[in-house]
Amino acid sequence: MQKVELIPVRFRIEPGVDLNYIANAVAEFVKKGDIVVVSSKAVSYCEGRLVRLADVKPSGRALKLSRQYGISPELAELVVREADEIIGGVEGFVLTLKSGMLQPNAGIDRSNVPEGYAILYPEDPQSSADTLRRLIEKRVNGRVGVVISDSRVLPLRRGVCGIALVASGFEAIKDERGKRDLFGKPLRNTMRNLADMLASASQLLMGEADEMIPVVIVRGLKVRFTEERFCLTVDPGECLYWGSLNGKIRWSDKPES
Repeated sequence: MQKVELIPVRFRIEPGVDLNYIANAVAEFVKKGDIVVVSSKAVSYCEGRLVRLADVKPSGRALKLSRQYGISPELAELVVREADEIIGGVEGFVLTLKSGMLQPNAGIDRSNVPEGYAILYPEDPQSSADTLRRLIEKRVNGRVGVVISDSRVLPLRRGVCGIALVASGFEAIKDERGKRDLFGKPLRNTMRNLADMLASASQLLMGEADEMIPVVIVRGLKVRFTEERFCLTVDPGECLYWGSLNGKIRWSDKPES
């Protein structure tokens, strides 16, 4: 039986640093064969994705969203810019498609950032994960994996849990199709999303408030290390939930370019 260990790494990230800062902060704790789960917000800090809301000029589209869903015009403008599609929303939140995922407010957050600011998702999370992994691997002289994680709500579930935006360096999706269950029946559809599982487990330690744990190291998990990239999302037409609700969702116009 595998013994998996979660190791929190406590440090604070300030604006103005880059991904080398994270790599240096974790280098003394990481060993070859570990998976490094890092908060998307930490990566965004390193990539200068912090936005001063007072500098954002709302468009007409943003003003409409602001009134419709009770969010500030400046936040609404950022949602318009960042979202791939705007679907609908509830008071205080706009539901969007962002990088193939359903995300409230296009992943934009105002917690754990200075007052009057908002932080955006990394512009290219996969590239960020690949870059950070290579920086860490140079420091440990061996293979590691990286997961960029976030916390989010799930449909019809109370509270938040962890989810992986991207993974790098290991087999993030484990295909179990063709394997036999306890009664010898072949599995037909089962694929295990290891990246999401690691993100959710790490969120237990990362927390949501002032814990200052932007990185959790996962040790002891047997994975296949590879340069292959794994897509963690599915086409909306192949999604059970999306496909079932298609035609019943309130759609807004696609954001203006």
